[in-house]
Formats: sequence, structure tokens, C-alpha cells
Amino acid sequence: MSDKKEKNPNAVALGRLGAKARQEKLTPEQRRKIAQNAIRARWAKTNKKKT
Repeated sequence: MSDKKEKNPNAVALGRLGAKARQEKLTPEQRRKIAQNAIRARWAKTNKKKT
């Protein structure tokens, strides 16, 4: 048996639908704020690894 789990294609499809619905609901300003927070989190992780 493989250690890697197969993803349920139905669950993947539902996830895509949810993501699209959320994107349409958010304003451009809200999407920008979410993206900025994600970038800060990524950089914070990178900086921790280097020190």
C-alpha cells in the first residue's frame, strides 16, 4: 500500500466551488489584506529559519 493518500475528487471539486464563491464575495480591498497577511506570514517563517 502507498503511504500517499488519494484525494477524493468530489471533495476537491467542492473545495474549488467554495473558493470561487468566497472570492466573489470579498471586496478587492479584503482580498489585498488577506494576501498581505499571507506574505508577512511566509516571510516571518523564512526569517525564523535563517536565524
